[in-house]
Amino acid sequence: MKRFYIAILALAVASASCNKMEEMDSIAENLPEAEVANGRILCAIPQTKTALDGLNVVWSEGDEIMVFGEDNRTSVYKFSSFASEDDKTTAIFENVDPSVKGSRSAVYPAAAYVEDSYNGTTAQISLGGVDDVTLSSGTPDQVLSKAMVSPLPLVSTPSEGTLSFANLFGGVMFRPYDYMGSGIQIRKIRISSTDGKALAGVATINLADGKITAFEGTETELTFTYNATSITSDKGFIAYIPAGTYEGLTITAIDVSDRKFPVTTGAVTVTAGKVKKLSQLPLTIYYGKTNCYRVAPGTTSLDIDATPFYTYRSDYDVTKGQVIRCENGNMSGLGADVSVLWQQEEGSTATNLTGTASASKEADGAVVKGTLKIDRRLQEGKTIVTVPLTGEKGNAVIAVWAVNEANERTRIVWSYHIWVSDVNDVACSTTAGTYSILDRNIGATSTDGSLNSFGVNYQWGRKDPFPRDFNTQSGTSANGDLLKTAERTSATNVAYSISNPDTRVVYTANSSGAKWLPVSINGLWGYDGVLGSSEEAKKVKSTVKTVFDPCPEGYKVPALVYLTSIGDKNTKSAAVSGKGYNMSTGSSTTFFPYGGYVRVCKTERANDYQMYRGYIWTAINRSDTQGVYLFRYNQDGIQINTDKIGASIYTYCGDALPVRCIKE
Repeated sequence: MKRFYIAILALAVASASCNKMEEMDSIAENLPEAEVANGRILCAIPQTKTALDGLNVVWSEGDEIMVFGEDNRTSVYKFSSFASEDDKTTAIFENVDPSVKGSRSAVYPAAAYVEDSYNGTTAQISLGGVDDVTLSSGTPDQVLSKAMVSPLPLVSTPSEGTLSFANLFGGVMFRPYDYMGSGIQIRKIRISSTDGKALAGVATINLADGKITAFEGTETELTFTYNATSITSDKGFIAYIPAGTYEGLTITAIDVSDRKFPVTTGAVTVTAGKVKKLSQLPLTIYYGKTNCYRVAPGTTSLDIDATPFYTYRSDYDVTKGQVIRCENGNMSGLGADVSVLWQQEEGSTATNLTGTASASKEADGAVVKGTLKIDRRLQEGKTIVTVPLTGEKGNAVIAVWAVNEANERTRIVWSYHIWVSDVNDVACSTTAGTYSILDRNIGATSTDGSLNSFGVNYQWGRKDPFPRDFNTQSGTSANGDLLKTAERTSATNVAYSISNPDTRVVYTANSSGAKWLPVSINGLWGYDGVLGSSEEAKKVKSTVKTVFDPCPEGYKVPALVYLTSIGDKNTKSAAVSGKGYNMSTGSSTTFFPYGGYVRVCKTERANDYQMYRGYIWTAINRSDTQGVYLFRYNQDGIQINTDKIGASIYTYCGDALPVRCIKE
């Protein structure tokens, strides 16, 4: 059976849209040539029988080619040695069978030739399935030095002197990218054609031009297995398939846990001797369709959908994901343990929120009561976490854990915010159009201007909230952290934020670098782009609800214009002294409190400007160093306006601000 191989190459990072494809420049123009003389075939290019976009296949002991003569005879020639003379190196092939005469053509490898199929003008060769795979990883030079590319099938056109071999195969480069840094390790790549076109079978070759004229086969799917490989940004996987046009290819990455991540391309033309490079695809794994569950006071039980999903979409649209399934067809499993990370009842002055989380019965600050339960409803294709509640207003965050063989917790795979409060939609009619927003910030349990109306805070782009300290009113003395903090490092990534939802990332100083992510990812909250001015930002209306969106189901983080257009309808007279603004929305009114924000600077953890200024996150990014536009209002004057993170000392992407959700 023909052997196919995959080479894993280190590639430069390239940004591209999700379905765009481009073809690599071929460097296989100077294909090997072989001279026929004195019963021998001499390869004029030293040590190399072919090159496919830089991937060289080396002549080696045991290589055989099938040579066809004009007298309809065939003869096997076998590689014997290299010879150097006058600074010219040749590969010598000796005939095994009687030599053929006259104009000759050939195929490689000889074993691929279908016996008795040569008729003087055509011959058949077997392009078989996979029975062995050799792999390598590292830089292109390292891959080539290990000579890990297979004996790809070659054909030469007739010649009395020199035989020039050409490729029958091309390559498809698949580039999944674990941008989250979650440690996904791929061990298989499976490729199939959506139009039923065979990827293995018997090809009829027109020897006059070296083209495939017919292809017979039923194998439309090939699987390549190799050592586990992390899909960092510089990795790609090349699979070799027969040249031709395919209506589409379904390429499935399979990880070490047997989880499958398929994606289907559009039409693909695979050119012989070239590699079709697919655009880099960000692989996101997430659980459920929302990260925040809002329920009414008095609710005593809550079912949370923790079904595992994946998506390759670069906009992280939560609605476009597919359920993760394993090789056996079952839904992928989830961690076997669940816990409450923190909880805070309305107005609770408790400062040890992890202590209230461990309470097994109703206690001061308790929102969750009793034992949490994971229920895998495989028949329904869902995983449900059942959470018993006290019915009291407040906030809590629960976590789902992976466990080891000893049933010990190892890491948090996902987490959910539970928000117990009444809420109402507020109709808005502004220059941005007609829409609705919530009547309070996420986590707020009232709209009366008290601390209960401020809500919880978020570092921009993170899906999990941080609670407030209810012990103080003053912004200068309020403690900014009731949970853990950790200083940002070069290794801090999205995966870290998911595994540590109760840890706020801090930085050395409030400066242009004061962000919780060392590398910017613009689209985490729904707008995959950057804008240089507030006027440009106000033109953006279309955003998506992402897998990292902190709003309840049916709501999302708003674009800037939906908040600033409310601000444009109001003046200083809307201010409520020391509390916030009662703003007109054009159709109604709604309260925006002076909730302040928490600085990212690790030495300045106060909830700054509490009871003096209000800040609300938006989904729109700015072109500054990970800048994001926000909605700001100030009790000292008519400052219902916009500002940008990165332009002043007030706020940066690493700072923690409230969120006011817009209805989808």
